[in-house]
Amino acid sequence: MYKLKQIPDDFIVEEITNIKPTKGHYRLYWMTKTNINTQQAVDFIARRLNIQKKFIGYAGTKDKNAVTTQLISIKCNKNPRKIKNIYLKLFGNYDKALALGNLEGNKFKITIRNLNHEIDTSKSKFINYFGEQRFSKNNVEIGKLILQNNYKKAINLIIENEGFYEKKIKLFLEKNENNYIGALKLIDKNILKFYIHAYQSNLWNECAKNGFEDIPLVGFGTNIPSDMEDFIKEKLSEDNLTLRSFIVKSIPFLSSEGGIREKYFETNITTISFQEDDLNEDKFKQEVTFTLPKGSYATEVIKQLF
Repeated sequence: MYKLKQIPDDFIVEEITNIKPTKGHYRLYWMTKTNINTQQAVDFIARRLNIQKKFIGYAGTKDKNAVTTQLISIKCNKNPRKIKNIYLKLFGNYDKALALGNLEGNKFKITIRNLNHEIDTSKSKFINYFGEQRFSKNNVEIGKLILQNNYKKAINLIIENEGFYEKKIKLFLEKNENNYIGALKLIDKNILKFYIHAYQSNLWNECAKNGFEDIPLVGFGTNIPSDMEDFIKEKLSEDNLTLRSFIVKSIPFLSSEGGIREKYFETNITTISFQEDDLNEDKFKQEVTFTLPKGSYATEVIKQLF
């Protein structure tokens, strides 16, 4: 079985952007990080600058177990001091904060290990599955619980997933017994939205695996194609949900109208090297590079090569 991400340098990601510096009150930085996810990096930077996290913007979330470079915006006149596992390079000023989706795509350089022979990289068309990092351990379940308005169970799983919030949430609930909606609002908005997106993404993957085409990201405003209407309604019913469940009245910013996701994408994969694997005895490693549109997953490219 092939191995990915045995060391951070095995998975190198560079964000592709069309953003150009202008005059403005926001500073743009290229952030390179190792062994830390984007939300954690933003939290560390906010603490170092003594500002709220809402003053730091980014266009995409990047893996923890990798070396990743991405553009961030900071509304602050101070330059961040050195932070462990995070390197910031000033890019210029900008007139507004970066937001999720403000990127063109990502360039990857990946080392695939534990191989018996060189793999064929001539394949160029891939199914646009959401990757496993989208789902983590409990993300889909947490998203489902929020959509079911079962906020107590959602909070318990979030604490298990995101230990960073455990102390803050427990202190809040000691003073505000059973106020689980208030506890949820202590969590970064992008993280909360990510749980809803994880549920939607899992449903999209299920539709793709069952051979459907023109698959929507299901939300309260989705027009479901007739050929998959029964399938989607059955899947939602199994979770005691309907399309109206994606209107989260108690936490309106979590409501999701839905959207469209292309079923396929194309990319050209180039092999940089093939040689003995220094981490796995009597095996080989292959270093490859390719670019992907935003929202597509490199781990799925590698998986589908096999």
